[in-house]
Amino acid sequence: MNTLYPKKITQLLLCASFLSATTFSARAASINPKAQQIVEHSVKTYRSLQSYQDTAVQSSVTPAGKHTTRQVISWKAPRFLNVATISGTHHLIDNYDGTHYNYTSVDDSGAFWSNEPLPDTSYGRQVLLQYQPVGMFFTPFLAGENPFQEPFGIPMSSIILKNPGTLGGVKVDTIVATPKDDSRTHFTYLIGQKDHLIRRITVQSVTVDGDKYHISETHSNIKTNLTFAPGTFTFHAPANTPLKHPQVDGMGQTLNVGDAAPVINAKNIKGNSVTLEKYKGKVLLVDFWASWCVPCLRSMPYLKSLRQKYHGQGFDILGISSDIKLSDLNKFIKEESIPWQQIFDPEGSAAEPYNVMYIPYSVLIGRDGKIIAVNKDKLLLDSAIRNALKQ
Repeated sequence: MNTLYPKKITQLLLCASFLSATTFSARAASINPKAQQIVEHSVKTYRSLQSYQDTAVQSSVTPAGKHTTRQVISWKAPRFLNVATISGTHHLIDNYDGTHYNYTSVDDSGAFWSNEPLPDTSYGRQVLLQYQPVGMFFTPFLAGENPFQEPFGIPMSSIILKNPGTLGGVKVDTIVATPKDDSRTHFTYLIGQKDHLIRRITVQSVTVDGDKYHISETHSNIKTNLTFAPGTFTFHAPANTPLKHPQVDGMGQTLNVGDAAPVINAKNIKGNSVTLEKYKGKVLLVDFWASWCVPCLRSMPYLKSLRQKYHGQGFDILGISSDIKLSDLNKFIKEESIPWQQIFDPEGSAAEPYNVMYIPYSVLIGRDGKIIAVNKDKLLLDSAIRNALKQ
């Protein structure tokens, strides 16, 4: 075992903890066509909007206690967004100004601001999926993406139409959906019957240990296709407040873009030698993951879509798995038909030179063997791959 590997266990287990909230089981699909149609109609409605504003309240009840967050969401097609959030004494501003994601945080400990690039302009309202400042449950709707379809959504084994109801004076349809790989979690969507807009999303889950989680997002004061005042989405950094760039890794030295990628010299699960030299001339994504890591599994459909999209242009993926048992890895690869090579790395020998402290974690390597991007995801990764293939 490598000397750094005990440190890695702590953060690797953060990912493993997601397993405690899920139970995987093979279930026959139970999809109500009318319920599915209502959701699809809602997505199309959001896709047609040119601007949107609402007041959102998120309430959660977990073993840690009760928590409430309030937001005012303002969005203008395709790439402009302001989200003002109050969570106790914590005040946040999330802003998309068209080219950057800007973030301001103020709480009892002080204040700071940061910014990150948005994916290039070939992505329209899909940029909302990159940082998800309006919440992971509502974001797909506002972005015009079906929340039940891959690569951005979660496939469901069950979509049921319940009795209609009323919320805040609005008649709503009630849709209850259960993920195909998580029988203990249920999503409930209350969708306006006339305007087809989301009024509430509730997520209820019970862990294998019996802990209960209840999260709800309620949207009210909804306005659509409104005209915003000039400058509404212009970001102004707060005076006398430090700029902090998000840290990729707070527990070790990060990899630097432009450096040569650390050496990989290992064997794949079939016993064949794997080195970066064998990928020379290609754009390569090195993906650190494990079959027990739920966020890793959630990212697999998107990785598949990227490989299918760019493989013919010289792009490939190399998986490095921290699974404890080779049999678990082989089972998952076979069941999910993962087409790229995999290295079985239970002790972290291959991961150590890449300073991997948590998973999922990825490094994008250019045709020349130099690092292009570290831990980019979603649309930023797509954009980085596309640009690298042009070089």
